Amino acid sequence: MEGTLNERQFYIVDVEAFLDPITVIPNLGSDDPMEFLMMTPKQEWSQQFVDWIKAPHTVDKEEMKEPEPESESEDDDEPDDETDEEESDSDNDDGDTDEEESSDEEDDD
Repeated sequence: MEGTLNERQFYIVDVEAFLDPITVIPNLGSDDPMEFLMMTPKQEWSQQFVDWIKAPHTVDKEEMKEPEPESESEDDDEPDDETDEEESDSDNDDGDTDEEESSDEEDDD
């Protein structure tokens, strides 16, 4: 089965190499089966946040660009809508005259 460990592998490491408790989580979606995500100890979170706040955020500024104002060409569309309504009204008027003409033809017979 993919993503499961069939055999455990142990490595000998010098205990003195560990200065603090460490937590690692296997990165199951990675192509490298030996890739792990290392968790930062909780006591370091506040300093990491301060460092992040003080860091230059050039990428963040690019992502936070204001949307460009809408072009004025959309305002030009509004009169076209009124023209469309007038055309549809004139279509209805033409329909009425056709009915009148057909009724006149019946009277002539």
